[in-house]
Amino acid sequence: MNPPLELLINAFKQFQLVYVAIKAGVVTTLASGPKSLDSLAMELRIPALRLRRLLRGLVWSDVLACDADGLFSLTEDGKRLIDQSPASLAAAFGFHGDFFYSAWGKLFDWLEEGAIPFEKANGSRVFDLMAGDKAVAASFSRAMSMHTSEYSKEIAEVISLQNGQTLVDIGSGEGQLVIDLLGFNPSCRGIVFDLAMLQVDAEALMRRSLVADRCVFTPGNMFHTIPAEGDVYIMKWLLHDWDDENVLKILDATARAMRRTARLFIIERLFPLDPKEAPALVQADLNMLCLNGGTERTLDEYSWLISAAGLRIDKVLPFKNQYGFLAIQVSKASGIQEP
Repeated sequence: MNPPLELLINAFKQFQLVYVAIKAGVVTTLASGPKSLDSLAMELRIPALRLRRLLRGLVWSDVLACDADGLFSLTEDGKRLIDQSPASLAAAFGFHGDFFYSAWGKLFDWLEEGAIPFEKANGSRVFDLMAGDKAVAASFSRAMSMHTSEYSKEIAEVISLQNGQTLVDIGSGEGQLVIDLLGFNPSCRGIVFDLAMLQVDAEALMRRSLVADRCVFTPGNMFHTIPAEGDVYIMKWLLHDWDDENVLKILDATARAMRRTARLFIIERLFPLDPKEAPALVQADLNMLCLNGGTERTLDEYSWLISAAGLRIDKVLPFKNQYGFLAIQVSKASGIQEP
């Protein structure tokens, strides 16, 4: 059930206060106990007069409390932000603040002009921004990797690899899914395929894994050329990032790379005919729109794109998860030239 409408008026302000508090280090600094304004200002290297106004806002938001001696401390809700792991509430605030907060503020521009909200807000497409900002790229990759491991076992049960086969993960990020799937398939090898800017972090992750000798990073642009060595290709949470024109480019490049016997698994959620059946997916669809002009799609919409690229749907394979992710198994249609 959504909160009363009048509560939404100030919700964006409270979100921003929490996001700034996490980013400035207020939460981690207060994790050890109550502190005065001057002590906090000294530790955080923020002028006290500026910091005081932020702290007041955090008291208003019930994230901090201030006692009679002027000592600031975390409330019970504030303590929930201490955990800095990739799966934490703090990480969620950071991820949504980095990528979605400013973009949603330009939703009207999209409605009026068709402009991608993130680009309108930041002066750059999101993936172009990540290419030039390693910290932003790392934030995005960490979030994707954390969520990936939640589903790896279910994906491994649905996507069966045969002995000696090669797995190619397209748009793999740092390669967490490939590493996980190779762990379940000790006779297979994997290719992590993504932009060159992710290579250093991906290879570091591989070296820390138990499958480093069976996994490589191949840099490239998925809109042009896909590695042709694959027996099994995966696109996980990839196509919903893009509009139809770009999805067709990705699928076309993949179709040209695939051998006749290769299989492609597209892991996404399917938008229902009635939006009331999946309110979380409505929000996800708008997130994709604001971030990069992407969209969540129905099975018919995916079918059209897949067919237009010279591919065909063989089956739809559900996972055991509460969010509705599934795999669309795709193969090469007749008449498509071998790579």
